[in-house]
Order: sequence, then structure tokens, then C-alpha cells
Amino acid sequence: MEYAIGHVAASEIDQIGIVPALRLAWVRAHQQLAIKPDHVILDGKYNWLIEPESNLLTAVNPPISEIEVPVTMRVKADATCAAVSAASVLAKVARDELMREAALIYPDFGWEGNVGYGSAEHMAAIARLGATDLHRKSWNLPTGPSNSDQANA
Repeated sequence: MEYAIGHVAASEIDQIGIVPALRLAWVRAHQQLAIKPDHVILDGKYNWLIEPESNLLTAVNPPISEIEVPVTMRVKADATCAAVSAASVLAKVARDELMREAALIYPDFGWEGNVGYGSAEHMAAIARLGATDLHRKSWNLPTGPSNSDQANA
């Protein structure tokens, strides 16, 4: 079995938004694959692989028009489709590993345990120390010291 995981930095998500970031992650994963998929199943009801017809962000959206593959939308596909369930596990394991590595750099956020989810401990650390470069600053984060303050902590 071949698989690839496309990563998008928090700063990229802040810049382009979550839907274009999902699209960018798809492009990055697709580029890594030697064997290209002939069909994609997306978990949910929204096909975020379709490029918007026209909007102000079109210029920064990842170019996926050259990747033509049929897409099937399936709500709760991770519970009913083995391939989607496996992909979900692979992505979560990879993300958890990234968060454990980040915990070595930013030990005060508890990432080795909460793996980036908004636990009370994590939110308290953001309020106390400020967001790091790994946080999505466009999201509704607790207010705290500036990033430069956190970097010097």
C-alpha cells in the first residue's frame, strides 16, 4: 500500500484559509505518490477539492485543475469505509508524532498529551505564554503575550 500525507503550516492556513489549505495538503500529498489514485472518497458532504469558480482568493488557491480524479462524498465515511478509516488513522498518527516532536521545543503546551487539541491545559498555556508559530493565529485563541515574548520565555 502506498500513501502520502500533505502538510500545511499554521501560517499558511492563516494566510489562505482552511478550505484552500485542505486543497494544498491534497496537492502536496498527491505530488508524493508514485501511484496516483483513480478515485477519491472525501469524508463529509463538501467537496473541497473543487476549485472555486471565482473569488478574490483564487490566485492563492493551490492549482489542482491538472489533477483530475473522480470524487465521491460520503458523510461519516471514516465509520463505513475501510480506506477512509485507514487514511484517518495514518493522518492522526503522523500528526500526533509531529505534536510530540513540537512538545520538545515548546514543553509548556502539553502537546505530548493533548497533541494540539484545545484542552484546558493547552488553552491556559496560550493565555499565559502566547501563541507559537505552530498555532493558527487567525483562530479564536486566548489572548496572551506576543509571539516574540513567548519565543523569549
